[in-house]
Amino acid sequence: MREDREVSLRELSMQLAAWENDVHRDAVTHKQRMRVYTALRQSHLPKLDENDVVEFDSSAGVIELTDDASELEVYLDVVPHDEIPWSTYYLGLGNICAGAVVLSWVEIFPLSAFPELGLAALVTALFVGSAIAHRYYERQNRLGSAGEPPA
Repeated sequence: MREDREVSLRELSMQLAAWENDVHRDAVTHKQRMRVYTALRQSHLPKLDENDVVEFDSSAGVIELTDDASELEVYLDVVPHDEIPWSTYYLGLGNICAGAVVLSWVEIFPLSAFPELGLAALVTALFVGSAIAHRYYERQNRLGSAGEPPA
């Protein structure tokens, strides 16, 4: 939930409780919301405020992101439970490509049939295609985008 305005602690706790419990905001119970509300008010928001990530006015119960908050997005690697992290994907792709190069170098069929430039073009195409897919995926799952958060 990324907003370019200040939000109330109640509104934030309601949205987070909905995401945590995989329910619509209207279906969040008082107990679910209060559990999140208490953790935010007593622990998370004071620490985020202390580190200049948010401005938290505890007396008014409002929160606003600071400009420094956007610098943290680079550290967030949101990976749904049924997917692998991109870093693991690229490591696997690199290993497969390295294996293909070695098999071509020792002239093992079918990779020995590829010309060297063809193999280089294939490896390049795999990485460029993967980077394009990664970029698209990242933009679709950016924190704070409309709708549900990444799973």
